[in-house]
Amino acid sequence: MNARVLDGETITSRLDDVRAYDGVRTKRILAFVIDYVIVALLTIPFAILVFFLGLLTLGLGWMLFGVLVPTVAILYIWNTLGSTDQA
Repeated sequence: MNARVLDGETITSRLDDVRAYDGVRTKRILAFVIDYVIVALLTIPFAILVFFLGLLTLGLGWMLFGVLVPTVAILYIWNTLGSTDQA
């Protein structure tokens, strides 16, 4: 009988090895927290800009506070995961 890759007969998988997953959850949680801290720190200068824009527009610019954090988060993801310099 010929062994074919599509039948799964020649593929050996080591996904059941516990050592391959040792410490992965902790690293992923730490990376998640670090990403949130970076987004929070990047939000501060943009919030200052929106504040002064709100003063210039007599309060109309302050409506941008509602989309400030999602916009900064999307820009952060776009620059880190979506760029050619991704890990």
